[in-house]
Amino acid sequence: MSQPGMFNTRFAAITTTASGATTIVPAVTDKKIVVKGYMLLSTGANTVTFKSNTTPITGAMDPAANGGMSYSGSADSPAFATAAGEALTLTLGQAAQVSGHVCYETR
Repeated sequence: MSQPGMFNTRFAAITTTASGATTIVPAVTDKKIVVKGYMLLSTGANTVTFKSNTTPITGAMDPAANGGMSYSGSADSPAFATAAGEALTLTLGQAAQVSGHVCYETR
């Protein structure tokens, strides 16, 4: 069994303009997607929620127009995780360009 840490770290881009759900990291059979950090920017005022498939794993976050948010965690203090075997998705309340990245590992 591998230990959490830098050697398992992966990155995925966030780039979407559509309201509704966008898959950021596809599901991995029997594995959780553990997000260690993220950064996102929105060109318009929006409401964004990270989800495990369709189940919210963060509260609704409201970046202002041309604003954003970030979390810089680690393997020992991740931001959040999906349920095993579920995709990491991002849901937008409004259609606006949202860009950024997530830093994650699978466990």
